[in-house]
Amino acid sequence: MPKVAVVTGAGSGVGRATAIKLVQQGWQVALLGRTEEALRATATLTAKPDACVVSPLRIGDLEGTNKLGQSILSRFSRIDLLVNAAGTNIPQRSLEVLSNEDYHEMLDTNLNG
Repeated sequence: MPKVAVVTGAGSGVGRATAIKLVQQGWQVALLGRTEEALRATATLTAKPDACVVSPLRIGDLEGTNKLGQSILSRFSRIDLLVNAAGTNIPQRSLEVLSNEDYHEMLDTNLNG
């Protein structure tokens, strides 16, 4: 039975590269990220899209993350590896115009996620 990994930030960068490598090594991978299109592109790049589960999600959404975790466990019966590669930056602007929403979005993704 193949091992199961969950990779956040799988739509680009380190998350994408990690997910691709895991699939190439025989893992089944749940691809998590904000954009379904980017996650589907990652699944295609693995050359084994049937080994991937695409799950768009804002990683700072605790309730959605918990539901998704239960869904992954229901499908695969276990999770062997969790790769937290999701991250975001505060939009580049002066502190005077930085909104609380932008600040909390960054914290939810980078710290709480």
